[in-house]
Amino acid sequence: GNAKAQKWIWSGAAVGLTASIGLGIVLTYTISRAASGGAREMIEGITGLVAVVMMLTIGRWLHSKSNTANWNNYVGRQVDGALAKGNLWSLSSVAALAILREGAETTIFYVGMAPSIKLSQLLLGIGCALIILGIVGYAMIALSAKLPIAAFFRTATILIYYLVFRFLGESIHSLQVAGKLPAHVQEGLPSINWLGMYPTWETLLPQLLVLL
Repeated sequence: GNAKAQKWIWSGAAVGLTASIGLGIVLTYTISRAASGGAREMIEGITGLVAVVMMLTIGRWLHSKSNTANWNNYVGRQVDGALAKGNLWSLSSVAALAILREGAETTIFYVGMAPSIKLSQLLLGIGCALIILGIVGYAMIALSAKLPIAAFFRTATILIYYLVFRFLGESIHSLQVAGKLPAHVQEGLPSINWLGMYPTWETLLPQLLVLL
């Protein structure tokens, strides 16, 4: 509700978003250079497995209730302190940090995801997410609507574990194609592209472990 501070908040958010995009470009360029030639499948496999580990561990930790509460409290204290002191540069920095924290995490996820899906699918997902975020953001800011947190995180959890299951199979398959892992093909094992399932024991057993 502080009209004077709003432009500093939005400018800080823009800086954080720009920095996140810059980080994404740097990481994508670096990995694409490293993945030239025969190393492409190996890089795809490794980055995919990194994304899987992040989804199972770091992502869960970052979004645990206590961590989220601590982070929100930290941001709230910084904002209150900046407003009390009239330090609007500090306010802008807090906004930039809040956006950059989420943007850096998202960038690392995308770097792990990108080799496993078509560019059109990646862009479609980003576009749909931006539309949903725009609607939700408008409802929260302009209409004072409350986000159904429990349902939101349950749905997000299901999607995350689907991606873990799929990327795990596709990443191991990429390492098999690169000759870094053996491939024991078994007739009768399922082969389902949209689940990242391939008819080898090396891909199926880790996926079953995740499913359990």
